[in-house]
Amino acid sequence: MPINAEKKQFYKTCEIKITSKNEVSTKLELTEEEATSVIIENAIPFLEIEECGTSEVRYGGKVYFTVVTGLNGVKKTEAGVEFMYKEQAQKVNAGDLVIGDATVDNVKVTVKNGIVTASAVLIYTATVYQKQEESYLYSLEGANVKKAEVNSLLFPTKYKSNFTVENEFEVPFVIADVLYHEERVKLTSVSAGIGSVIIEGEVELSMLIKTHEGGLVRHVKCLPMRYEGDASDVLPSSIISVCACVKGANLSVTSYEQTSKSTVSAFVNVGFSGLIYEVEQLRFISDAYSIKNELILDKKEYKTTEITGVKCTAVKAETQGSLKIKENAGLICPLFVKIESVETSETPSGLNLNGVASATVIISNEGVFETVKVPVNYSTRLEESCLVKNVTPCNLEASVSGGKISVTFDLNLTLVSTENKATYALFEVQEGEERPVNDSAISICVPKESDTLWDLCKSLGALEEEVLKLNPELNFPLTGDERVVIYREINKE
Repeated sequence: MPINAEKKQFYKTCEIKITSKNEVSTKLELTEEEATSVIIENAIPFLEIEECGTSEVRYGGKVYFTVVTGLNGVKKTEAGVEFMYKEQAQKVNAGDLVIGDATVDNVKVTVKNGIVTASAVLIYTATVYQKQEESYLYSLEGANVKKAEVNSLLFPTKYKSNFTVENEFEVPFVIADVLYHEERVKLTSVSAGIGSVIIEGEVELSMLIKTHEGGLVRHVKCLPMRYEGDASDVLPSSIISVCACVKGANLSVTSYEQTSKSTVSAFVNVGFSGLIYEVEQLRFISDAYSIKNELILDKKEYKTTEITGVKCTAVKAETQGSLKIKENAGLICPLFVKIESVETSETPSGLNLNGVASATVIISNEGVFETVKVPVNYSTRLEESCLVKNVTPCNLEASVSGGKISVTFDLNLTLVSTENKATYALFEVQEGEERPVNDSAISICVPKESDTLWDLCKSLGALEEEVLKLNPELNFPLTGDERVVIYREINKE
């Protein structure tokens, strides 16, 4: 029996979870005196490399530190440190697909021997999808065959780029100084064109401003962002997973006292890092039978995970937090939110997302400015099955009343939609003995409720067209009460 086979690669549903913690640190251009007046310490990780080797996962990138001190005025210091780590992971092979995320914890500034250092614990969590290569039957002569089709991810290619968001806007007061500014990227769309990657979203710019009159004002401005970069061999059907991070920002201010306004020019450098997946539709034979001969079929269960798209969505999570302070304290401004932990749990109807965050706000306690971190428990629910690629807080709001600080914020999620599928593929077919000739004029089949048209044809040894023509009343799914009839011509000689 002539058989044609084709070798294909795909990613199995077998998932391997990876979690690791490592400390990263870098030297800061600060004096020992300045290090004693730290108001804010923050760190943002940016993944640039994720790959699998034999029994290991390698990941690398950069952590960007921001430290604000309050000695002789507010001073912002930034520094970055590159990292590259590998974690041992059994059953992982070179070429497997890894989808991971990096967060930081325990950010602190220390002084030793006159050297000021910023450090943090880098937490990396990832899921590995194993790559498998098999030869599937796609042609089989002399038999009736059942074809199956499954979308499969080809080996992903890495994507990395930088883009500067430029924007000029006006504020309705005179700026004496920008004491602190924080930028966060909020992606709304990631798509593929012909030979290009298209990323849309906005940069949320939060500024702590000292006005000409001496007051403190927090001003938030969302800067629109659209990036279209070249990427060879990318098609509109490609699936792109991207993480974005602010790698640097410069602000320039022009104030006009006569109009009581100021103009801010912002230049924000955004880094993109991700993977581009090409989707190929696998076509293979999942079952076969012959009217003339018995067939001995070697079937194997075929499992795969389909990544059907990467999208971004904003959700209003249940994010309430409060902290007891002095009764007469007043709010100056909220600064930023840091996600401390993210936990997910799948349910039959979706995904539960919850964790812990900390919101940093500036308050006035009896005329003294203080920076306060408010712990927040957040939770939300997604009505779909997906992997959470990235969680970015935005739209922070805070209030102070009766000696309590309350905060709320939104979560901007980057989701990798997934779907697990299982079917059967033929890997080998052997031709058995000839089938005995059925010389009856009529064959009647009593189907089961779960039987399909293919099951009926296989039981009767008939073609699909023949069964449907002789039984036009059939409706699928079957109830189990049907009688399926096949008529044959009888040779009377």
